Amino acid sequence: MGPPRDIKTAQRSYPKPVPNLNTIPYYSFVSNSSYNAGTLSLRKRFAHGVFFRLNYAYAKSIDTASGFNHAGDGGYSGAQNARDLNAERGRSDFDIRDAMSVNFTHELPLGRSWLASGWQFAGTGRAYSSQPFTPQTQAGNNDLGEPTRLDRIANGSLANPSPDQWFDVGAFPVVPLSAFRFGNSGRNILDGPGFVGINLSLIKRIRVREHGEAQFRWEAFNALNHTNLKLPIDNVDVVNGATITSAQAARVMQLGLRYQF
Repeated sequence: MGPPRDIKTAQRSYPKPVPNLNTIPYYSFVSNSSYNAGTLSLRKRFAHGVFFRLNYAYAKSIDTASGFNHAGDGGYSGAQNARDLNAERGRSDFDIRDAMSVNFTHELPLGRSWLASGWQFAGTGRAYSSQPFTPQTQAGNNDLGEPTRLDRIANGSLANPSPDQWFDVGAFPVVPLSAFRFGNSGRNILDGPGFVGINLSLIKRIRVREHGEAQFRWEAFNALNHTNLKLPIDNVDVVNGATITSAQAARVMQLGLRYQF
């Protein structure tokens, strides 16, 4: 009596139609999202040399994936359990609760002389609250069905986070690979740093003949030189886990000459 049929089947060789092809990724648009927001705008039309506009938005964005293969700025790529995509429901990688922007222009009334006239002071600014991220482990392998997220036994947020310790790694124990289960910690459950940025410019406008204008421009980006930290390292099982090692650009200033006709 020969071996069982399923063993015979496993022993067979099934040649590939295209031998050079290995694993073929499959993408399916099966995720969903919801977004709700309220906005407020305050504007002064240009008059007497002054214009400004202030915008504020209070919003909430929730989804089960924020990009292809669940990859996005939140740091977590790949659903932990491919058979339960609803378990990935959480804040979107781009969920910003509070966001404010402002822009203004002020023509400086310094005088009527060639040197004093034509000066303009302008600027833009943005400020928004934190972006979410996902604490995780580097030990698990999605392809092997191992846990890539952690268990959550406490909130994990700190009252006074710092770049040296942005969140409490002790609140997220690693699930042993031998446990044959997934971690119960959710996606995008902690908040990263917020952002504040103000850009300023001082412009001298010089009329050139009848249809031309030259501008001498001094511009400063992140004029206050405010430190805007990036997201922390989200792996808890590495030496520098929960620390922030990078920030966005510091103050940058430039001078320029522009001619319009």
